[in-house]
Amino acid sequence: MCTYTFSVGPEQIPGMRQMAQQVIDSHIQELQKQNSQLLELRVWEDISPTWETNYYVEIVATASPLFWNVIIIGVLSILFVIAIYFTIKAVTDITEYIGENVSPVTTNLALILGLGIAAIVGVVFWRRA
Repeated sequence: MCTYTFSVGPEQIPGMRQMAQQVIDSHIQELQKQNSQLLELRVWEDISPTWETNYYVEIVATASPLFWNVIIIGVLSILFVIAIYFTIKAVTDITEYIGENVSPVTTNLALILGLGIAAIVGVVFWRRA
């Protein structure tokens, strides 16, 4: 949905409504150039100002069929989980040098904690969108 306003001269001057229609038509032509279809068009005309006519336009058109916000959040969540996985893997490599004092339970707990944090961050991003 796109909303915008514009002003032209007073409606008493010949050609002002045609000029306003030309502005609206040019917006619709740009939508068609981008392979978008016009679904709904609403235009309000405000002739109350003395020296101008204000137009308020609402256009609803088709857009990309994909839900980009969901895709972006999903990809960021996956990248975050992968980054945590490689970080934890690097920590397990370091634990080999420490010795037998670190148990595999600690590294598994760290992995579960990392996945939990990733899930919480994913939910927070999901609710913001």
